[in-house]
Amino acid sequence: NYTMMVDEIGAMLTDANDSGGESRSFTIEIINYKVFILELDSLVLYFISTTAFYDSNEGIFPAELAMAKFSLEQGVIDDIQIRVNPGKLPLGATADAKLKADSFHKYDLPPNCQGEDDYLAILETIMKFLHPLDKMPVFFTGGNMRDNVVPLNETRKTISKICYEAQEDDLMSDFKIYPIDELLYKLRVI
Repeated sequence: NYTMMVDEIGAMLTDANDSGGESRSFTIEIINYKVFILELDSLVLYFISTTAFYDSNEGIFPAELAMAKFSLEQGVIDDIQIRVNPGKLPLGATADAKLKADSFHKYDLPPNCQGEDDYLAILETIMKFLHPLDKMPVFFTGGNMRDNVVPLNETRKTISKICYEAQEDDLMSDFKIYPIDELLYKLRVI
């Protein structure tokens, strides 16, 4: 309906100002910008964040996952937080996992940590949070592609593990996760 509004205003401007091409296009730019701002206010964005107990070549051992649905107009619309019990850590991982737990999430180490250990239940919780969307939204997470890839990689690995353990590997390709820096850059250059 915003596109219709721009077209209608554009038609009115054309009728009223047949000769002033340059000023007409500038006016249309201003109108398009205002319409973009109106759309931006109501645009719903999805943010995702994860932390892990341990991440190595042996795989990731997630600690928690959080998602938020957000718009500039409404602020945080909805959110979820899921604590994860990834099961037994690999041999030799306890010291690193303890250091990370003490520095970040402060949870007890597995297998004594609280949290969901059924990855299918975790995936179902995520899908219920996203319902009634027809298709998977784009997600934004911390970090960037240059000098801080850890949050982005950890989040992608966590989603991959959840899908794999839930025996829904094909669903992983539907999760598009990008660094929030990319979103902010795109908004800045518009």
